[in-house]
Amino acid sequence: MKFSYNWLNSFFEKDLPDPEKLSEDLIMHFFEVEEVEKKNDDYVIDIDILPNRAYDCLSHEGVAREISAILELDFSEPETEKNIKKEDKDNNFEIEIDRKCASRYLLAGIKGVEIGKTPKPIKERLEACGLQSVNAVVDITNYVMLETGQPLHAFDGDKIEGNQIWVRRAKKDESITVLGGKRYKLSNSVPVIADKKGPVGIAGIKGGKRAEIDKKTNFVLLEAANFDPVKIRKASSEIKLRTDASLRFEHGMDPNLAEKAIKRTVHLIEKYCKGTLTGDPLDFYPKKKKKKKIKLSIENSNNLLGVKLNEKDITNILNRLNLKTEIKNKKEIEVTVPTYRGDLEIEEDLIEEVGRIYGYENITPQNPKAIISTPEYDKFLYLQEKVRDLFVGLGFTETYNRSFIDEKVKEIFNCQEELMKMKSPVSKKYTYLRPRLIPGILENIKDNQKKFDKIKIFEIGKTFNGEGEEEMIFAGADLSNFRKMKGNLDLLFQKIGLKNISYKAFESSIYDLQAAEIMQKNQRIGVLGKIKKDILKKMKVEGDPVVFEIYIEKLMGKSLLRPDYKTVSKFPIAVKDISVLVPEKTNYEVVSKKIRSVAGSLLIKIELFDLYQGDKIPEGKKNFGLRLSFRSDRKTLSKEDIKKLLDKIILTLQKEGEWEVRKK
Repeated sequence: MKFSYNWLNSFFEKDLPDPEKLSEDLIMHFFEVEEVEKKNDDYVIDIDILPNRAYDCLSHEGVAREISAILELDFSEPETEKNIKKEDKDNNFEIEIDRKCASRYLLAGIKGVEIGKTPKPIKERLEACGLQSVNAVVDITNYVMLETGQPLHAFDGDKIEGNQIWVRRAKKDESITVLGGKRYKLSNSVPVIADKKGPVGIAGIKGGKRAEIDKKTNFVLLEAANFDPVKIRKASSEIKLRTDASLRFEHGMDPNLAEKAIKRTVHLIEKYCKGTLTGDPLDFYPKKKKKKKIKLSIENSNNLLGVKLNEKDITNILNRLNLKTEIKNKKEIEVTVPTYRGDLEIEEDLIEEVGRIYGYENITPQNPKAIISTPEYDKFLYLQEKVRDLFVGLGFTETYNRSFIDEKVKEIFNCQEELMKMKSPVSKKYTYLRPRLIPGILENIKDNQKKFDKIKIFEIGKTFNGEGEEEMIFAGADLSNFRKMKGNLDLLFQKIGLKNISYKAFESSIYDLQAAEIMQKNQRIGVLGKIKKDILKKMKVEGDPVVFEIYIEKLMGKSLLRPDYKTVSKFPIAVKDISVLVPEKTNYEVVSKKIRSVAGSLLIKIELFDLYQGDKIPEGKKNFGLRLSFRSDRKTLSKEDIKKLLDKIILTLQKEGEWEVRKK
């Protein structure tokens, strides 16, 4: 928030330090100062007020109180006449307030108002804080808001229909044109200020056009209220309108501030716009907010801060913050907290106040008294984090799904025997513990496919078998192709130091023909493939996602978590593609083993880049598209070397009888 240096200076008889020095003091004891900018004869200090102090410091008066405590300067509050002139004994208006919308509501009537030019000091201070001048009355309400932190609103009383003001929730299909001319359609959750005809303002957010102050205004109705912060935040978000007033209300405010602010505003309107109060302001305040009392232990304060301050030091600091103190004994102080300090709730809050005013720079650093031991290395947790970090780096998004499934998923995946039924389910719908993560992953795809073209997701979570035994699974999906997903998994295995990985075709009730078991030596550690079309249709999933499931617990003891490093070969790689036509039941693993047995160490990689069945392929056959990468660590392989290797591989494969090889 932007603060005027000259305005802050006006709260003190003694001049403040120059803006730069003042900013340094605020940074050390209060909040960060974003910028100091000279503006005409003033300086604008932009202070980052954090949410916990928005309650009292979104105002010049609040920041001036902090400066008073930090610099030990006498602070004086703005002028307000205690005895305001009144024309009549009673106010002619009535108010009816919904307690759920406002905890306090004040309404004052001022007659004989003359709308003239805004006084120069007020106009300059408003402009320094980024607000444009409108007219004298509106400017005064904005001025008091920036001064005290209390938003106010002025209505033209002659434009109000009837003699009653309601604070209520908007009615169905009710709408309002606000100041500035924009029209908003309101729902029942939006609180409004209304007269007999309808809304004249959106409570705590913005006033309506119908009762705005103009040059002809003679009778002003002045409002100061304490609106419910949750309702204001929700309403502001719903209608997409955020104002200086809504910002303050949604953080919560001191209801006692409303009376102080309305008196200050009436005083300024009488001073600069003439006018006379029509009677005592109407005041709805059913549950008064009282000052809190908190006990502070001197020993606790010193132990927590790491300093030795006596009761005199501590009470001096607290008194400078306008916190009244009473020393109960040499060990304890009773602190009375003013209602505008909503951030102070417990003893530790008071200790923090003592620390920041005393100055953290004055506290000598000390080593902890407790013995801090290094936590035991958790390899399983580290492995999960390694997996998580790698896949996020590959562009995947982690999801978290419920650990339960319903009857529909049970039937679609035909997993009755694997299920554990709960005795006390969290809902009637979800009665089984999930046996696998894939149903939740597919549900995520269904929910997001209309919003995103590319969906790459994964989940790390527990699954449960029919006996209730848990297993940690890493599962994911990508709307790409089999080859890309296999490449992602190969990279994972490489990063965690897992060797001897192979892929073996298998049949499943869930996966179609393009599916493989992921094997580490002779143990299955996961599966990779495409889900059957009928399952995707029942799950309402469009596209053809490739999914995988990795049994993380089976990786323990196998992965080294650190890859082996060796010198990068200076000789180039030679790449050749071949097609192998084989019987439909022949596994890719069988073919790759045959090739490796012949090629030896010169073959550094075999990659399955295509699997095809269909047109131009004989019935009962399928075609593997294989990419072979050759390299020697001793020399550059010549064309003759590659030809000899390929001829040897082809001859070995064709000896199988029903296999046919074509070079590309």
